[in-house]
Amino acid sequence: MKNNIYILFAFLALSLTSCNEDGNFSSDESAAIGNGGKGGALARFTVVGDKLYTISNNQMRVFDVQDNTDPTFEQTVELINGVETVFPYGDYLYLGTQTGMLIYDISNPSAPAYTSMYEHVQACDPVVVQGNYAYVTVRSGTSCRNATQIDQLEVINVSDPTQPFAVNQYSLENPYGLGIDNDLLFVCDGNSGLKVFDIAFTPDQIQLLHEFKDIKARDVIPFNGLLLLIAEEGFYQYQYKPSGEMELLSLIEVEKE
Repeated sequence: MKNNIYILFAFLALSLTSCNEDGNFSSDESAAIGNGGKGGALARFTVVGDKLYTISNNQMRVFDVQDNTDPTFEQTVELINGVETVFPYGDYLYLGTQTGMLIYDISNPSAPAYTSMYEHVQACDPVVVQGNYAYVTVRSGTSCRNATQIDQLEVINVSDPTQPFAVNQYSLENPYGLGIDNDLLFVCDGNSGLKVFDIAFTPDQIQLLHEFKDIKARDVIPFNGLLLLIAEEGFYQYQYKPSGEMELLSLIEVEKE
């Protein structure tokens, strides 16, 4: 049952297509979504325009999906070992790995080109990006060959994608996925719940707005006031306000194993 919930989460994520109620997006929204679906920070594939990018440990595969009934494989890009997540923003893909964040240029969508890498300790690390900043969660106590006990949110300046650098970090309990929408950053902190941060004025100096400690949060997708959240208990849908306040819309529970 739990696997089925994750499949449903992925399906609904891809269903968040690039139009709002009036059919328009801001430039940041269209850049982040890339005329495709919107996935969570733990996603292992993403659609940007007519291209599908999938990752599997040390490889990225590129498919043309202009004809979505007959996708065409284009090429395989060799990566370092331990690549786990992919997030698109503008002309770049941001890949979370076990040792840091990789940045690939997709200005030529069929030929992703290595741009740079931001390195840290060995730990699982999904990533989201908005504007000049990337936000990365680092989690210890996992299978990511990590011998340290570091659990934190890192803020990375990516204004020059060829030279990313850390500008701040915040201690967390056991972080997983995260999501971003305009002035709000949603961070899944495992058994410590969901944290909502304000990044409006100084994205490198974020402020905690709300904590929802009764949710064992794992991954999240915020989109135009609708929050899709996968947790240990099941699949949640929330409506959220610019203030970060949330109202529960529905919950699909999973059976306890």
